[in-house]
Amino acid sequence: MAELNQNTALSGSLSSINRREFLRSTGLLGGGLIVGVSLSGCSDVGPAIKASESSFTPNAFLQITSNSDIMFHNPRDEMGQGVYMGLTTLIAEELNTHPEKIQVVIVDAHPAYAAPSSGVQVTGGSGSIRDHYLPLRQAAANARSLLLRAAGNTLGVPAEELRLEEAEIWHGSKTFAIGQFATAAQALTLANNAPLKPGSEFRFIGKEIPRIDAIAKSTGTALYGIDAEPDNVHRAVVRHSPVPGVVDVIEMHSGLAVVADHYWPAKKAAALLDIEWHIPDELRGVSSARIRADYEAAMRSDEGNVYIETNDVPVTEAARHTLDADYWTPYLSHSPMEPMNGTVRIQGDWAEAWAGNQSPMAVQGMVARYAGIDADRASGCQCGVSSNRTAA
Repeated sequence: MAELNQNTALSGSLSSINRREFLRSTGLLGGGLIVGVSLSGCSDVGPAIKASESSFTPNAFLQITSNSDIMFHNPRDEMGQGVYMGLTTLIAEELNTHPEKIQVVIVDAHPAYAAPSSGVQVTGGSGSIRDHYLPLRQAAANARSLLLRAAGNTLGVPAEELRLEEAEIWHGSKTFAIGQFATAAQALTLANNAPLKPGSEFRFIGKEIPRIDAIAKSTGTALYGIDAEPDNVHRAVVRHSPVPGVVDVIEMHSGLAVVADHYWPAKKAAALLDIEWHIPDELRGVSSARIRADYEAAMRSDEGNVYIETNDVPVTEAARHTLDADYWTPYLSHSPMEPMNGTVRIQGDWAEAWAGNQSPMAVQGMVARYAGIDADRASGCQCGVSSNRTAA
């Protein structure tokens, strides 16, 4: 379930806004506080994005504009599992600001956004919260500390007398918009280990609050990859074999494609094709039982790679009881609500792709391969909650 451009701050026609307009509208060309965070655990990663059009973010980051907009650039994809809300909640907790007041932007396709647990830019394996729980909280806590220091310097009061709440700086009963201190905060040295909020003071983490993407999903206003409308778009419908693994035809590894200037003619033409599928013998007998048997045989063999091996578990006495159990998950279909789709625009040696996916870099590489574009100069972005506009 991969939404495109769900955040209202980025809504509108993708073809009607260019990069400079986007940066200007989000405040990147107008100053403000930018806080980088290394999600890989490395401390030498610089700011996630500089206040210039040509820069690129190295990882997830916070930006607080002079208009008091709080923008969280989210490195993981929302596919219905809740990371859009979950990761934003981590930021919101340390900024003491409700998640609904934070604008979420999905980051670009870039090696810097590789997930620490996998080393590639991919969302999966239940790793989003596990990987980012402390790094994102720390980034927000550092930003909070910096804003309070800047506000204290500007107002002429000790930072300890101030608090940040709901995107405002409070001094007693007086409130000030955080954007007033964004420029001053940017000039200060960022603390790397500001104190995190204790769990006893949590307002959002572990609490029951509405998901910030729920309304758009419920009302049909969330945009998906299939909603992309670049200029001069044509539609294609693919007929797939009932079993994967078909030999390539017209440069596709999985089936045939019919291309037309509109979706409906392509769909009608695809239905008229008389296709005889040739399924390899090794695929005809594939089943959950067969896959399980193969796995069990592999585990009993000495082949394969050992990733973790340890003999340092302390044993004080012989075990009174032993437990022997097998855990098995059968083959399960990944069935998102969104129809499988992708939109590609190729202009000379540049290509853009809109597609709901788990790994924008994989999409980027595939587009570069089939479009004949040098992957070394590929760049791209994910637009919205999870559906990605990947430029190669």
